[in-house]
Amino acid sequence: MESFDGPLTVGGTLGDARGNCDVPRFHRGIDIEQLGEVYSIESGTAIVVGNSVRVGNYYYDHVSVDPDLLNGNSQVIGLDQIAHSTPTVIGTIESAPGAHLHFQEGPTVGPFVNLLRPPGEGGLRGERAEQDTTPPTVWASDSNHG
Repeated sequence: MESFDGPLTVGGTLGDARGNCDVPRFHRGIDIEQLGEVYSIESGTAIVVGNSVRVGNYYYDHVSVDPDLLNGNSQVIGLDQIAHSTPTVIGTIESAPGAHLHFQEGPTVGPFVNLLRPPGEGGLRGERAEQDTTPPTVWASDSNHG
């Protein structure tokens, strides 16, 4: 996204309820609500399908794919090489109602991985990330929770 050193707004997380009563499903990644350029986390071969790009173990959806990737230049330099090279822009998130980057780790069909897990467990959250220590509250649909 546009800044490598600052907070980004996450609008959807792994496991959020999606779909409808007829076709329920859970969200398979995170939604980052930031406009601008999109870079791959890791270097490798980009596979483009429609408005989606997969590089290695990461999947980026809802992007305007960079024309270089569409013209056969599928090798990208990721943020894992930022100390040595300029990362490749794989696409952009453009201004539109509801614009966001859907970002997912792992195979498209699962198992699905929580990208917001702590850094010691391989997550993307930096040392400055706020820790959520509040336990979740879940109510059954027939509960009287006043």
